[in-house]
Amino acid sequence: DLFDDILFVYASDDIRKTRLMNRNGFSAEYAQKRMDSQLSQDEKLKQATIIIHNENSIEELKNQLAKLFMQ
Repeated sequence: DLFDDILFVYASDDIRKTRLMNRNGFSAEYAQKRMDSQLSQDEKLKQATIIIHNENSIEELKNQLAKLFMQ
């Protein structure tokens, strides 16, 4: 009730795990545990009113966000 929309930036679990490992230096096991401790992707998708797919470059993500906020 507090927000008009809920934005969810989606990436597959494999991509999320790889990014965690590369960015934070996590082991595969720790990255998986970290992801498992969060709300599931399926639950986030159910709650979102706007979904941005973030499986490509940061430039593509920025373009998608720019298009969204220019509407």
